[in-house]
Amino acid sequence: MNYLKITFILILITLKTATAIEQINSSLSSGDSVKTEIIGVYPDSCPNITTIFKATNQLGEPVWDLEPEQLIVMEDGDTCEVLVLERISDKRNLQIGLVLDQSGSMDHDWDQFFRLKGDSIVRMDMDGNILFPAGYVSPMTSAKKGLLHFLSELNTDKDFVKFTSFSNTIIEDTKFTQNIPALKKIIKKLKPYKGTAFYDAVYSSLEATSKREGIKVIVALTDGLDNSSKHSMKDVVELAKELEIPLYIIALGDAYEKPLKKLAKKTDGEYFYTKDASHLVAIYDQIGKEVKSVYQLTHSSTNIKSADTTRTFELIYDIPSIYTEQNISSYDVPKKVIDALKAKERLEEERQDKQRQEIADQDQMEEYATIGGSALVSTIAMGTLLVGYRRRKKKVKETKELEITKIYPNPSNGIFFLEYTLASELPGAELIISDSTGKIAGNFSIKNALGAKKISLFRNGPGIYFATIVHNGVTSSSKKIVIVS
Repeated sequence: MNYLKITFILILITLKTATAIEQINSSLSSGDSVKTEIIGVYPDSCPNITTIFKATNQLGEPVWDLEPEQLIVMEDGDTCEVLVLERISDKRNLQIGLVLDQSGSMDHDWDQFFRLKGDSIVRMDMDGNILFPAGYVSPMTSAKKGLLHFLSELNTDKDFVKFTSFSNTIIEDTKFTQNIPALKKIIKKLKPYKGTAFYDAVYSSLEATSKREGIKVIVALTDGLDNSSKHSMKDVVELAKELEIPLYIIALGDAYEKPLKKLAKKTDGEYFYTKDASHLVAIYDQIGKEVKSVYQLTHSSTNIKSADTTRTFELIYDIPSIYTEQNISSYDVPKKVIDALKAKERLEEERQDKQRQEIADQDQMEEYATIGGSALVSTIAMGTLLVGYRRRKKKVKETKELEITKIYPNPSNGIFFLEYTLASELPGAELIISDSTGKIAGNFSIKNALGAKKISLFRNGPGIYFATIVHNGVTSSSKKIVIVS
């Protein structure tokens, strides 16, 4: 399935603001608002729908401690069962491609050559070489520090790293490895020189990382305008789109922002900027946390109509005192699933046609009984009684096979659990909830012989509702549900 290959390219070229990034808060507290960014929806296994998303709080910080019971999935207005919720980085390995600019401009941060009042403190030796002021820290030094910190935070029991550096051509280009000490030695020895072949380095890293299995991440840093690549920005965009890899771009110092912003936008990524290289450690730290805050959610769709080829759904956080920003998304049902639904609908139509024909035949036999001879009357009557007896017997049997065993809490605020039992798996069985006027408030497919469903009717308002299981025109006994405000 496509979602197994979800890849995030985090191209490190800067921070959105010139202020330092604070420590990430990974949980939600009362009064918070939460925003959900839908990264992708994958209906390949419909009716089970997989969604990849990222949750952030009101400060834009990633939330990475969500539990399944805290989420409600609404599809076309109906509540769906949440089957799986997990942080995808917990169970799958990370394949990280680190890309670093080591061009000559990474040696100079000209802001450090001026005092706060704007006075220049540039000094040169007798040979015309620039003398760095006391306490000077080059962008390359800050970038190395950020990379070394990033590597120290990795889980080398399951994660792999590839390192690529570039100036006017690709310099270092390692294989994927878990040998972090070896990578640190390579990074510590890097020295800036010559030009910038940014597009070539990113293109190369895209190709290598795409062949790995797991969550793929490229973290690349540059501070300048590409002046040496054989590949163009168009080449990088086309490859990233083909591989379904968004580019998160962060630009440093005097980087030429226009093409970098365009690159991020065209690949459905994000663009950041920072002028101060000292922020790079915090940036690497934030990227590490964001990678780990991506969730995979799988829900079971209740809509089995082939005509509904596009479905809309919404994620709602069932957390007290938490405000949820609206996050409605949609997905197109795959053609093979539509074809399967149409086949089921044809079988159901044939079943109903057969049932209607049986009823018509019975009515005709009863008509013959009123006008025919006594022998025919007796024969038809016996047949009619026998058919009726069999039908009544079958109906009673099926009624006993469907039972709602427990509803709790009841009364509730609109969110409750319903337990049921079926004598066996019954494809096509439905749980129908209606209000006191008979209007349907929700319907849910059920197929397991024994199970429980989490139901949400808080949008329907307080009142008396009734739950019934239906299969092939036969119903279980109804159970009353009370919802209070």
